[in-house]
Amino acid sequence: MLSGDHSSKQYDAELEQMRSRILQMGGLVESQLKLAMEAFETADVEKADTAIANDRRVNELQLDLDMMVNHVIARGQPTAGDLRMVMAWPRRSPTWSGSATRRPRSPAPPSG
Repeated sequence: MLSGDHSSKQYDAELEQMRSRILQMGGLVESQLKLAMEAFETADVEKADTAIANDRRVNELQLDLDMMVNHVIARGQPTAGDLRMVMAWPRRSPTWSGSATRRPRSPAPPSG
């Protein structure tokens, strides 16, 4: 599992569930990004709407992950290594949320 320091099967299962949720989010964001790029390239409004709708699922997964992190910290008494890992996951995943549906920034106008 993720940590050899803990003997609790439930604790290890919770860590594994969090890891699985992160992988699920990553896969969803990857497919969402591909769909958004296809929508842009083909000017397909239906694909764009689907990509936007999928963003709601990513947000739901993020909220679930936040609750899991709080639960693990409150009840699991993670070791330092596990705590670093658990705390790093929510910091990465928000950058995924909306990544496929955000509007690209307009280039800065030429100066001078």
